[in-house]
Amino acid sequence: MRTLDEIVAEADPWAREHPWRSWVQGWCYRARWCWVQLKREPRHRWEQARRGFSRMDVWGFDHYIAGVIAGGGSCDQLRIGHGHPSDMTAEEWEAFLEGIAVELRRYADPDNFLDADAHAADIAATHRFADRFGDMWDRSGEVTSG
Repeated sequence: MRTLDEIVAEADPWAREHPWRSWVQGWCYRARWCWVQLKREPRHRWEQARRGFSRMDVWGFDHYIAGVIAGGGSCDQLRIGHGHPSDMTAEEWEAFLEGIAVELRRYADPDNFLDADAHAADIAATHRFADRFGDMWDRSGEVTSG
């Protein structure tokens, strides 16, 4: 069985030797992908609106949850202008939430899908998040809009 590196090493010279054919194949692939996305997107949006997640989100549920916690602004909402746990100062709480958000945002980024360092950092951030799970609430009593 060939490795991905071997396949890529063979593909690069072929693409240089056949630029037009490579361009057409790439264009066909992108057009087909766009068509698939156009068919999937309405159902994906409808499912997300109805129940908060879709079948497509479940395909990579760990990345989806990381994106909801960090990318959706949840940590930012708790971090800015709200209270903090009694065993931490406001600055410590903000730094704690920002650290979690940075690592989870990195993990949720599709470009880091196979990044082992991002995965290890996500596991550590998830454990820190779980340890303080009971502290994840708005202590200010105000409802803010994002």
